[in-house]
Amino acid sequence: MPEYNAVIRKRGKGGIIPSEGGAVPPKVGERLPFSARAERRERPNTADVPRGAPKTVKRKKIRKNYIIHITMFALAAALVMSVLSVTVLFNTHNIVVSGESVYTDEEIITASKITEGVNLVRFNRAKAERNIMDNLVLLDSVSVKKKFPSTLSVTVKGAERKLSVLSDGLYYSVSEKRRIIEIDKAPPGDGLTVIGCEPSEREAGAYLRCDEDEEKVELVFTLADLLKKHEFYFVTVIDVTDRLDIVMYCEKRLEIKMGAPVELDGKISVAKEIIENHIDSNEKGVLRISNPQKPTFKPQLSEKPHIPEHIPEASSSGTQKPSTQPPEPPDEPQPSEPPDEPQPSETPDESQPSEPPDEPQPSETPDEPQPSETPDEPQPSEPPDEPPDDIPDIIIF
Repeated sequence: MPEYNAVIRKRGKGGIIPSEGGAVPPKVGERLPFSARAERRERPNTADVPRGAPKTVKRKKIRKNYIIHITMFALAAALVMSVLSVTVLFNTHNIVVSGESVYTDEEIITASKITEGVNLVRFNRAKAERNIMDNLVLLDSVSVKKKFPSTLSVTVKGAERKLSVLSDGLYYSVSEKRRIIEIDKAPPGDGLTVIGCEPSEREAGAYLRCDEDEEKVELVFTLADLLKKHEFYFVTVIDVTDRLDIVMYCEKRLEIKMGAPVELDGKISVAKEIIENHIDSNEKGVLRISNPQKPTFKPQLSEKPHIPEHIPEASSSGTQKPSTQPPEPPDEPQPSEPPDEPQPSETPDESQPSEPPDEPQPSETPDEPQPSETPDEPQPSEPPDEPPDDIPDIIIF
Protein backbone atom coordinates (compact mmCIF):
# COMPACT_ATOMS: atom_id res chain seq x y z
CA MET A 1 0.00 0.00 0.00
CA PRO A 2 2.78 2.52 0.58
CA GLU A 3 3.98 1.98 -2.97
CA TYR A 4 0.44 2.38 -4.22
CA ASN A 5 0.09 5.71 -2.40
CA ALA A 6 3.45 6.80 -3.72
CA VAL A 7 2.38 6.00 -7.27
CA ILE A 8 -0.84 7.99 -6.85
CA ARG A 9 0.98 11.03 -5.53
CA LYS A 10 3.56 10.73 -8.25
CA ARG A 11 0.90 10.75 -10.95
CA GLY A 12 -0.81 13.68 -9.25
CA LYS A 13 -4.26 12.24 -9.67
CA GLY A 14 -6.68 12.48 -6.84
CA GLY A 15 -4.52 14.87 -4.90
CA ILE A 16 -5.57 13.22 -1.77
CA ILE A 17 -2.89 12.55 0.77
CA PRO A 18 -3.61 9.40 2.70
CA SER A 19 -3.91 9.68 6.40
CA GLU A 20 -1.23 8.27 8.62
CA GLY A 21 -1.45 4.50 9.15
CA GLY A 22 -3.98 4.00 6.34
CA ALA A 23 -4.44 4.26 2.52
CA VAL A 24 -7.08 5.78 0.37
CA PRO A 25 -8.59 3.31 -2.09
CA PRO A 26 -8.51 4.27 -5.77
CA LYS A 27 -11.51 5.80 -7.42
CA VAL A 28 -13.96 3.72 -9.34
CA GLY A 29 -12.72 3.06 -12.87
CA GLU A 30 -9.23 4.27 -12.05
CA ARG A 31 -6.52 2.11 -13.58
CA LEU A 32 -3.90 0.87 -11.19
CA PRO A 33 -0.26 1.13 -12.15
CA PHE A 34 1.58 -1.96 -13.35
CA SER A 35 3.59 -2.32 -10.14
CA ALA A 36 0.41 -2.23 -8.08
CA ARG A 37 -1.16 -4.80 -10.31
CA ALA A 38 1.88 -7.06 -9.93
CA GLU A 39 1.78 -6.65 -6.18
CA ARG A 40 -1.90 -7.59 -6.19
CA ARG A 41 -1.14 -10.72 -8.15
CA GLU A 42 1.42 -11.77 -5.56
CA ARG A 43 -1.14 -11.69 -2.75
CA PRO A 44 -2.40 -15.10 -1.58
CA ASN A 45 -5.52 -16.24 -3.25
CA THR A 46 -8.18 -17.45 -0.80
CA ALA A 47 -9.51 -19.68 -3.50
CA ASP A 48 -6.43 -21.93 -3.10
CA VAL A 49 -7.43 -22.80 0.50
CA PRO A 50 -9.63 -25.94 0.62
CA ARG A 51 -13.13 -25.04 1.48
CA GLY A 52 -13.67 -28.24 3.60
CA ALA A 53 -10.97 -27.42 6.18
CA PRO A 54 -13.22 -25.56 8.62
CA LYS A 55 -15.88 -28.28 8.42
CA THR A 56 -13.31 -31.00 9.29
CA VAL A 57 -12.33 -29.14 12.45
CA LYS A 58 -15.96 -28.84 13.44
CA ARG A 59 -16.54 -32.52 12.86
CA LYS A 60 -13.56 -33.42 15.05
CA LYS A 61 -14.91 -31.29 17.84
CA ILE A 62 -18.35 -32.86 17.55
CA ARG A 63 -16.87 -36.36 17.53
CA LYS A 64 -14.84 -35.60 20.64
CA ASN A 65 -17.94 -34.34 22.39
CA TYR A 66 -19.78 -37.52 21.48
CA ILE A 67 -16.99 -39.65 23.00
CA ILE A 68 -17.03 -37.63 26.20
CA HIS A 69 -20.81 -37.88 26.49
CA ILE A 70 -20.83 -41.63 25.83
CA THR A 71 -18.06 -42.20 28.36
CA MET A 72 -19.89 -40.20 31.01
CA PHE A 73 -23.08 -42.12 30.31
CA ALA A 74 -21.31 -45.48 30.56
CA LEU A 75 -19.71 -44.48 33.86
CA ALA A 76 -23.05 -43.35 35.22
CA ALA A 77 -24.70 -46.62 34.14
CA ALA A 78 -21.91 -48.67 35.71
CA LEU A 79 -22.24 -46.73 38.93
CA VAL A 80 -25.98 -47.28 39.04
CA MET A 81 -25.62 -51.01 38.33
CA SER A 82 -22.95 -51.41 40.99
CA VAL A 83 -25.15 -49.73 43.56
CA LEU A 84 -28.10 -51.90 42.60
CA SER A 85 -26.05 -55.10 42.60
CA VAL A 86 -24.95 -54.64 46.21
CA THR A 87 -28.33 -53.46 47.48
CA VAL A 88 -31.29 -54.80 45.52
CA LEU A 89 -29.98 -57.36 43.01
CA PHE A 90 -28.23 -60.75 43.66
CA ASN A 91 -29.55 -61.40 47.15
CA THR A 92 -29.41 -65.00 48.43
CA HIS A 93 -32.69 -66.93 48.45
CA ASN A 94 -31.42 -70.54 48.21
CA ILE A 95 -28.65 -72.39 50.10
CA VAL A 96 -27.92 -75.85 48.70
CA VAL A 97 -25.82 -78.32 50.75
CA SER A 98 -24.28 -81.40 49.09
CA GLY A 99 -21.78 -84.08 50.10
CA GLU A 100 -21.62 -86.87 52.69
CA SER A 101 -21.02 -86.17 56.36
CA VAL A 102 -22.42 -86.93 59.80
CA TYR A 103 -23.93 -83.44 60.02
CA THR A 104 -27.35 -82.32 58.81
CA ASP A 105 -27.87 -79.51 56.32
CA GLU A 106 -29.22 -77.27 59.06
CA GLU A 107 -26.12 -77.81 61.20
CA ILE A 108 -23.85 -76.96 58.30
CA ILE A 109 -25.80 -73.80 57.40
CA THR A 110 -25.85 -72.70 61.04
CA ALA A 111 -22.10 -73.26 61.38
CA SER A 112 -21.42 -71.23 58.23
CA LYS A 113 -23.32 -68.25 59.66
CA ILE A 114 -24.93 -67.65 56.26
CA THR A 115 -28.21 -65.75 56.52
CA GLU A 116 -30.91 -65.69 53.86
CA GLY A 117 -30.93 -62.46 51.89
CA VAL A 118 -27.20 -61.83 52.10
CA ASN A 119 -25.87 -60.19 48.95
CA LEU A 120 -23.81 -62.50 46.74
CA VAL A 121 -21.50 -59.72 45.58
CA ARG A 122 -20.51 -58.76 49.11
CA PHE A 123 -20.54 -62.34 50.43
CA ASN A 124 -17.16 -63.64 51.73
CA ARG A 125 -16.79 -67.29 50.74
CA ALA A 126 -13.48 -67.84 52.55
CA LYS A 127 -14.94 -66.67 55.85
CA ALA A 128 -17.94 -69.01 55.53
CA GLU A 129 -15.68 -71.98 54.77
CA ARG A 130 -13.50 -71.14 57.78
CA ASN A 131 -16.55 -70.93 60.04
CA ILE A 132 -17.74 -74.37 58.97
CA MET A 133 -14.33 -76.01 59.43
CA ASP A 134 -13.84 -74.41 62.87
CA ASN A 135 -17.25 -75.44 64.20
CA LEU A 136 -17.59 -78.91 62.63
CA VAL A 137 -14.59 -81.09 63.43
CA LEU A 138 -15.68 -84.21 61.53
CA LEU A 139 -15.20 -82.58 58.14
CA ASP A 140 -12.16 -82.79 55.90
CA SER A 141 -13.00 -80.12 53.34
CA VAL A 142 -15.63 -77.47 52.56
CA SER A 143 -16.29 -75.55 49.34
CA VAL A 144 -18.73 -72.62 49.04
CA LYS A 145 -19.61 -71.32 45.56
CA LYS A 146 -21.80 -68.49 44.30
CA LYS A 147 -24.41 -69.23 41.67
CA PHE A 148 -25.95 -66.04 40.40
CA PRO A 149 -28.47 -64.62 40.67
CA SER A 150 -29.56 -65.91 44.12
CA THR A 151 -28.05 -69.30 45.11
CA LEU A 152 -25.20 -70.43 47.35
CA SER A 153 -23.80 -73.96 46.97
CA VAL A 154 -22.04 -75.62 49.94
CA THR A 155 -20.15 -78.90 49.29
CA VAL A 156 -18.70 -80.82 52.25
CA LYS A 157 -16.61 -83.96 52.65
CA GLY A 158 -16.77 -85.97 55.86
CA ALA A 159 -13.59 -86.97 57.70
CA GLU A 160 -12.72 -90.62 58.30
CA ARG A 161 -9.95 -91.98 60.49
CA LYS A 162 -6.90 -92.95 58.47
CA LEU A 163 -4.57 -93.72 61.40
CA SER A 164 -4.12 -93.11 65.11
CA VAL A 165 -1.17 -91.43 66.82
CA LEU A 166 -0.35 -92.65 70.32
CA SER A 167 1.06 -90.00 72.64
CA ASP A 168 1.02 -89.80 76.45
CA GLY A 169 -1.56 -92.56 76.69
CA LEU A 170 -4.02 -90.84 74.34
CA TYR A 171 -5.01 -91.89 70.85
CA TYR A 172 -5.34 -89.05 68.34
CA SER A 173 -7.45 -90.16 65.36
CA VAL A 174 -6.19 -88.42 62.20
CA SER A 175 -8.09 -88.11 58.91
CA GLU A 176 -6.93 -88.24 55.31
CA LYS A 177 -6.34 -84.48 55.35
CA ARG A 178 -4.16 -84.88 58.48
CA ARG A 179 -6.78 -83.38 60.74
CA ILE A 180 -7.26 -84.56 64.33
CA ILE A 181 -10.91 -85.56 64.49
CA GLU A 182 -11.06 -87.42 67.81
CA ILE A 183 -9.08 -87.88 71.02
CA ASP A 184 -9.70 -90.94 73.16
CA LYS A 185 -8.03 -92.94 75.92
CA ALA A 186 -9.31 -96.21 74.54
CA PRO A 187 -7.35 -97.75 71.68
CA PRO A 188 -9.02 -97.98 68.29
CA GLY A 189 -10.57 -101.31 67.40
CA ASP A 190 -8.63 -101.63 64.16
CA GLY A 191 -6.48 -99.67 61.77
CA LEU A 192 -2.95 -98.36 61.95
CA THR A 193 -1.31 -96.95 65.08
CA VAL A 194 1.75 -94.67 64.96
CA ILE A 195 4.38 -94.33 67.70
CA GLY A 196 7.08 -91.68 67.92
CA CYS A 197 5.25 -88.76 66.26
CA GLU A 198 4.33 -86.30 69.00
CA PRO A 199 1.55 -83.87 67.93
CA SER A 200 2.33 -80.19 68.35
CA GLU A 201 -1.34 -79.26 68.82
CA ARG A 202 -3.43 -81.59 70.95
CA GLU A 203 -7.02 -80.59 70.31
CA ALA A 204 -9.74 -81.78 67.99
CA GLY A 205 -9.89 -79.81 64.76
CA ALA A 206 -6.16 -79.07 64.65
CA TYR A 207 -3.90 -80.46 61.96
CA LEU A 208 -1.23 -83.01 62.77
CA ARG A 209 2.21 -81.42 63.04
CA CYS A 210 5.40 -82.51 64.73
CA ASP A 211 7.70 -79.75 65.93
CA GLU A 212 10.54 -82.16 66.60
CA ASP A 213 10.70 -83.33 63.00
CA GLU A 214 8.24 -82.08 60.39
CA GLU A 215 9.28 -84.83 57.99
CA LYS A 216 7.87 -87.49 60.32
CA VAL A 217 4.29 -86.57 59.45
CA GLU A 218 5.00 -86.81 55.73
CA LEU A 219 6.78 -90.14 56.27
CA VAL A 220 3.92 -91.60 58.29
CA PHE A 221 1.31 -90.80 55.64
CA THR A 222 3.58 -92.07 52.89
CA LEU A 223 3.90 -95.41 54.69
CA ALA A 224 0.15 -95.56 55.29
CA ASP A 225 -0.55 -94.96 51.59
CA LEU A 226 1.95 -97.62 50.53
CA LEU A 227 0.48 -100.18 52.94
CA LYS A 228 -2.95 -99.48 51.51
CA LYS A 229 -1.62 -99.66 47.95
CA HIS A 230 -0.11 -103.12 48.53
CA GLU A 231 -3.04 -104.24 50.72
CA PHE A 232 -0.56 -105.06 53.47
CA TYR A 233 -3.04 -105.12 56.35
CA PHE A 234 -0.92 -107.31 58.63
CA VAL A 235 0.91 -104.21 59.87
CA THR A 236 -0.79 -102.73 62.92
CA VAL A 237 1.92 -100.45 64.35
CA ILE A 238 4.53 -98.14 62.82
CA ASP A 239 7.37 -96.84 64.98
CA VAL A 240 9.08 -93.69 63.68
CA THR A 241 10.81 -92.71 66.90
CA ASP A 242 14.01 -92.80 64.88
CA ARG A 243 13.13 -91.62 61.40
CA LEU A 244 16.27 -93.25 60.00
CA ASP A 245 15.39 -96.63 61.52
CA ILE A 246 11.74 -97.39 60.77
CA VAL A 247 10.19 -100.39 62.51
CA MET A 248 6.80 -101.96 61.78
CA TYR A 249 5.00 -104.61 63.84
CA CYS A 250 2.53 -107.23 62.75
CA GLU A 251 0.26 -107.89 65.72
CA LYS A 252 3.24 -108.13 68.12
CA ARG A 253 4.18 -111.29 66.27
CA LEU A 254 6.60 -110.04 63.67
CA GLU A 255 9.02 -107.17 63.85
CA ILE A 256 9.89 -105.66 60.46
CA LYS A 257 13.01 -103.53 60.46
CA MET A 258 13.02 -101.32 57.37
CA GLY A 259 15.98 -99.06 58.13
CA ALA A 260 16.24 -95.70 56.39
CA PRO A 261 13.24 -94.26 54.51
CA VAL A 262 14.49 -95.16 51.04
CA GLU A 263 12.97 -97.58 48.52
CA LEU A 264 9.90 -97.82 50.74
CA ASP A 265 7.69 -99.15 47.96
CA GLY A 266 10.05 -102.01 47.19
CA LYS A 267 10.64 -102.84 50.85
CA ILE A 268 6.94 -103.10 51.65
CA SER A 269 6.34 -105.25 48.57
CA VAL A 270 9.15 -107.64 49.58
CA ALA A 271 7.97 -107.77 53.21
CA LYS A 272 4.44 -108.69 52.19
CA GLU A 273 5.62 -111.43 49.81
CA ILE A 274 7.87 -112.96 52.50
CA ILE A 275 5.24 -112.91 55.24
CA GLU A 276 2.58 -114.44 53.02
CA ASN A 277 4.71 -117.14 51.38
CA HIS A 278 7.74 -117.89 53.57
CA ILE A 279 6.65 -117.38 57.21
CA ASP A 280 4.03 -119.44 59.04
CA SER A 281 1.00 -117.64 60.37
CA ASN A 282 1.93 -118.42 64.00
CA GLU A 283 5.67 -117.94 63.70
CA LYS A 284 7.40 -115.12 65.54
CA GLY A 285 10.60 -113.38 64.67
CA VAL A 286 12.42 -110.40 63.21
CA LEU A 287 12.38 -109.66 59.49
CA ARG A 288 15.09 -107.32 58.24
CA ILE A 289 14.54 -105.67 54.88
CA SER A 290 16.84 -102.68 55.13
CA ASN A 291 18.31 -104.20 51.97
CA PRO A 292 15.32 -105.50 49.98
CA GLN A 293 17.63 -107.56 47.76
CA LYS A 294 18.94 -109.54 50.77
CA PRO A 295 16.13 -109.86 53.35
CA THR A 296 16.82 -112.00 56.42
CA PHE A 297 14.58 -113.55 59.06
CA LYS A 298 15.47 -114.58 62.62
CA PRO A 299 12.93 -116.79 64.40
CA GLN A 300 11.62 -115.48 67.71
CA LEU A 301 11.90 -111.86 68.73
CA SER A 302 15.47 -111.02 69.67
CA GLU A 303 14.25 -108.31 72.01
CA LYS A 304 10.95 -107.63 73.66
CA PRO A 305 9.15 -105.11 71.47
CA HIS A 306 8.52 -101.80 73.13
CA ILE A 307 4.92 -101.62 71.97
CA PRO A 308 2.66 -100.62 74.86
CA GLU A 309 0.66 -103.54 76.16
CA HIS A 310 -2.68 -101.79 75.70
CA ILE A 311 -2.34 -101.52 71.93
CA PRO A 312 -5.07 -103.78 70.54
CA GLU A 313 -4.11 -106.99 68.84
CA ALA A 314 -6.98 -107.44 66.44
CA SER A 315 -6.00 -110.85 65.14
CA SER A 316 -3.46 -111.97 67.76
CA SER A 317 -6.20 -113.67 69.74
CA GLY A 318 -7.24 -115.37 66.54
CA THR A 319 -3.74 -116.73 66.10
CA GLN A 320 -3.66 -118.11 69.63
CA LYS A 321 -6.91 -120.01 69.23
CA PRO A 322 -5.68 -122.26 66.44
CA SER A 323 -2.57 -123.01 68.51
CA THR A 324 -4.73 -124.23 71.40
CA GLN A 325 -7.19 -126.11 69.25
CA PRO A 326 -4.74 -128.71 67.91
CA PRO A 327 -4.02 -130.17 71.37
CA GLU A 328 -7.75 -130.49 72.07
CA PRO A 329 -8.41 -133.21 69.48
CA PRO A 330 -5.71 -135.49 70.97
CA ASP A 331 -7.22 -134.87 74.41
CA GLU A 332 -10.44 -136.49 73.30
CA PRO A 333 -8.93 -139.90 72.52
CA GLN A 334 -6.85 -139.77 75.73
CA PRO A 335 -9.70 -139.97 78.25
CA SER A 336 -8.52 -143.54 78.91
CA GLU A 337 -5.04 -142.32 79.85
CA PRO A 338 -6.02 -139.99 82.70
CA PRO A 339 -7.77 -142.81 84.59
CA ASP A 340 -4.68 -144.95 83.99
CA GLU A 341 -2.54 -142.34 85.66
CA PRO A 342 -4.56 -142.19 88.91
CA GLN A 343 -4.76 -145.99 89.07
CA PRO A 344 -1.03 -146.46 89.49
CA SER A 345 -1.13 -143.71 92.06
CA GLU A 346 -3.79 -145.60 93.98
CA THR A 347 -1.83 -148.85 93.95
CA PRO A 348 1.16 -147.26 95.56
CA ASP A 349 -1.20 -145.62 98.03
CA GLU A 350 -2.44 -149.07 99.06
CA SER A 351 1.09 -150.29 99.53
CA GLN A 352 2.12 -147.20 101.43
CA PRO A 353 0.19 -148.10 104.55
CA SER A 354 2.00 -151.48 104.57
CA GLU A 355 5.32 -149.74 104.28
CA PRO A 356 5.78 -147.51 107.28
CA PRO A 357 9.12 -146.28 106.04
CA ASP A 358 7.24 -144.64 103.27
CA GLU A 359 5.55 -142.46 105.85
CA PRO A 360 8.70 -140.49 106.55
CA GLN A 361 8.27 -139.41 103.02
CA PRO A 362 7.40 -136.03 104.49
CA SER A 363 11.15 -135.78 104.48
CA GLU A 364 10.66 -136.12 100.80
CA THR A 365 8.32 -133.22 101.04
CA PRO A 366 11.35 -131.02 100.56
CA ASP A 367 11.24 -132.66 97.20
CA GLU A 368 8.02 -130.72 96.88
CA PRO A 369 10.08 -127.85 95.55
CA GLN A 370 9.97 -130.11 92.56
CA PRO A 371 6.73 -128.34 91.67
CA SER A 372 9.03 -125.43 91.22
CA GLU A 373 10.74 -127.64 88.68
CA THR A 374 7.43 -128.52 87.14
CA PRO A 375 6.77 -124.85 86.45
CA ASP A 376 10.18 -124.90 84.91
CA GLU A 377 8.64 -127.13 82.33
CA PRO A 378 6.82 -124.19 80.77
CA GLN A 379 10.25 -122.63 80.56
CA PRO A 380 10.53 -123.86 76.98
CA SER A 381 9.23 -120.38 76.28
CA GLU A 382 12.34 -118.95 77.95
CA PRO A 383 14.90 -121.15 76.20
CA PRO A 384 13.77 -119.91 72.82
CA ASP A 385 14.42 -116.40 74.08
CA GLU A 386 18.02 -117.32 74.80
CA PRO A 387 18.75 -119.39 71.70
CA PRO A 388 17.73 -116.64 69.31
CA ASP A 389 21.06 -115.01 69.99
CA ASP A 390 22.68 -118.19 68.72
CA ILE A 391 20.24 -118.78 65.88
CA PRO A 392 21.67 -117.27 62.71
CA ASP A 393 19.54 -115.14 60.47
CA ILE A 394 17.81 -117.05 57.72
CA ILE A 395 18.42 -115.61 54.28
CA ILE A 396 15.10 -115.65 52.47
CA PHE A 397 16.38 -115.19 48.93
